[in-house]
Amino acid sequence: MERMEELASLVSEPLQQRFLTDLDQIVLCMKDNIELLSDGLLNALQEAVDEAACMQSAEKKGAIAYISFSLLQSNLLLEKYAFRIDVYDERFLIDDSEAASEWDFSLLLQNLDTNFDVIASTLRQSVIRVQEYELWELKKAYQLNYYATATGLLQGLVPLCLDRLSLDGIDTMPEVQFTVGPYMEKQLSFYQWRRET
Repeated sequence: MERMEELASLVSEPLQQRFLTDLDQIVLCMKDNIELLSDGLLNALQEAVDEAACMQSAEKKGAIAYISFSLLQSNLLLEKYAFRIDVYDERFLIDDSEAASEWDFSLLLQNLDTNFDVIASTLRQSVIRVQEYELWELKKAYQLNYYATATGLLQGLVPLCLDRLSLDGIDTMPEVQFTVGPYMEKQLSFYQWRRET
C-alpha cells in the first residue's frame, strides 16, 4: 500500500487539476441535461419498484423499507458509470428477493477526456518502473470522483423523482430510507421519505 500512496502523491497535483477541469464540464452537462438525468433516474426507480411489486404479489417481499444505490466493483473494472438500485424490505441486505435496476449516469461524463495517458506519462517521468496494474489502481481511485459527484446529483434528484413515481398497489413502510454505498457493504442513508397517504 505504501507504494500506491507514493505513486498517488507524485500525481496528486495533475489529478487535482484534471478533476477541477472535469468538474466544470460535469456541471455544464448537468445543467444542460437535468431533465434527461432526472427522467433516467425516475425510469430506473420505477423499474426496481415495479419488480418489488411483483415480488410482493407473490408474497416473496415485504413492505418496501429501503432503496439502495450501490457502486459495483465490476462497473469500475468495466469503466461503466452506473449505480445499481435495489429495493429491499425490512430485512435490508438479507432480503433475497431481488428487485433491482440500474441508473446509468454516463451522460454526465460525455464531454470528458477519459484518457489517462497524460497522468501515466507524468508518473513515468518520476518513477522508473511503473506497473500497468499500478496505473489501473490509480485510475480506479480517480474514477471514484465521478461516483462521488453523481451521488451529490442523486441527493438532489431523488426527492424530485418521488413526486412522479407510481406506487399504485405497492406496499411501503411509513418511512423509506434511501442509501448509497458499495454493493452489499455498509450503506449510508442520504434521504428519508414518508409516503403521502
